[in-house]
Amino acid sequence: MSAQREDDSEVPLAGTKKKTMLATLLLAKEQSVQDSSLSEVLWGRVSPKTCQAQIYTYASRLRNHLDGGAAISRQGSGYRLTLGGAWFDLAEFERLSRAGASALRAERYDEARGLLHSALALWPGEALTGVTEPFAQVERPRLAEARLEVLEDRIDADLLTDALGGLLPELLALVRAHPLRERLRAQYMTALYRSNQQAAAFDTYQEGMALLRSELGVSPGPLLRDTHRAILDERSGVARLQPSRRRAGGPLTARGGQPRVAGRVADFVGRHEQLAAFATSRPGRGQRPVVVVNGMPGVGKTAFAREAATLYREEYPDGQVVVDLRGGSRNPMEPAEALGALLNGLGVRADDLADDPLARLEQYHRVLADQRVLVLLDDAAEGELVRALAPRTPHAALLVTSGRLLRVPGGQQTITLQPMGTGEALDLFTRIAGVERVRAEPGAAWRLVEACGGLPLAVRAAAGWAVARPGQPLSALAFRLDDERYALHVLLEGEADIRARVLRALRALDPADREALCALADGAADREFAPAVAGGLLDVDRPSVERVIRKLVDWHLLREVGATPLGEPLHQVHRLVRLAVSGQADRVACLA
Repeated sequence: MSAQREDDSEVPLAGTKKKTMLATLLLAKEQSVQDSSLSEVLWGRVSPKTCQAQIYTYASRLRNHLDGGAAISRQGSGYRLTLGGAWFDLAEFERLSRAGASALRAERYDEARGLLHSALALWPGEALTGVTEPFAQVERPRLAEARLEVLEDRIDADLLTDALGGLLPELLALVRAHPLRERLRAQYMTALYRSNQQAAAFDTYQEGMALLRSELGVSPGPLLRDTHRAILDERSGVARLQPSRRRAGGPLTARGGQPRVAGRVADFVGRHEQLAAFATSRPGRGQRPVVVVNGMPGVGKTAFAREAATLYREEYPDGQVVVDLRGGSRNPMEPAEALGALLNGLGVRADDLADDPLARLEQYHRVLADQRVLVLLDDAAEGELVRALAPRTPHAALLVTSGRLLRVPGGQQTITLQPMGTGEALDLFTRIAGVERVRAEPGAAWRLVEACGGLPLAVRAAAGWAVARPGQPLSALAFRLDDERYALHVLLEGEADIRARVLRALRALDPADREALCALADGAADREFAPAVAGGLLDVDRPSVERVIRKLVDWHLLREVGATPLGEPLHQVHRLVRLAVSGQADRVACLA
């Protein structure tokens, strides 16, 4: 890691601590970084008594080195770095890579190739050299993954412009370094085929299939299978790079005819029964054109929907449109805004959108009228809005995810996702944390996924924690997850913040229902309870307790787990939901 002044002279950044603090503030993208977070990246779990004074000293020294408009300021109990006019290589890398990816999607392949090559030229070697080990363990893998994704986009652009010079040895090295990365293997197969090495392309596929089965116990994904099939059919590319053409001028067609797709979650596993249910529920089989996927926070609704959309993308050759309705957030999308986003996704320019919401709705249905399109509405909260957006044509489909048991007027097919079984959860953990870690400590890995309660979000967070700490045994992580004092700390990382997901779901409830969930979480703990027990904990009569239970079950914050000998339903609060709300009834009740 290095820094330069405007006159190109080197900024003296001697010492790992100063470099680490600067890198942490830069990666925060002008957001404040708390002292506690700085202490952890600088010293790890055990910080010196003088850590506050030392952080102040590092900040002061860094201020003396900054120019070009960059500044470090104190904000509350943290520090914030603003760049002003200063140049930051990672920010420029992200700008160029975004522009390159956009050009690639728009099929401006030569432009995309130039932008992506320029982005990667800013990355001459390993990122974050000279920083502390705790910081490097967390951030270096993330940055390496970001670079690899851009590299894959650049290789796509190279293939699409027939720039094959030097590509085969580069791809061979990449496939050897990342043997389980299917996109790279598919690209290598494509390059081999276009270089008249068809036999080698087939061998590469067979090698990848064998590795996936032996290491992960899974079959090749659609991209690798499509590449293999394309070569068998004597095509010159894969479906993702040279898709089947559709009639010109349709709203989801880029200039070269490539339909837009939702994009799957790379580490998706399992859910075979639910995917089979989707296969029989989707339109084209005499079913209603609306499929609703619901389940508790963190159960993987969005990942499932994207997987289903990817598996059946050929049935919707005109493409897919994805809109996040933000139904469980403080700022849900208004109907007019949702229609605008959908129409933009369908290729209608912002200047051509109807102003009146009802006129915009009719415009949406006119555009859909002759399209075989899959519309994916993520995080829906209102059945009426879903009904209004349901396609009127038998050729299009609407796939919806919701945190509640959504009831759509006119009917829908419903798929409810339950927490994963331990076996599927272990498969997911293994994909992310690595086969070798799991083989070395199978018992600890099993305890880990059990502690995650079958929630894919929690499993991904735990696996990410393990990946970021390669020197820490899985048994130590399992101990932290078993201990309720530390469990949520592991699961509070970024997008995998399980508590934030639960509290977001709670905002849709009335204050009384939120208080009721807290009381049940504190009073019943992990025990199963009948309505009479719940009534005692809440101090309400039977009709009231049944109403509360029904509401919490609808929002998947309470689950029915069986029945008493007299047929009374038994319910339970999921462990991670309980940990997210337990002991903080006042805070939860005040959510707005």
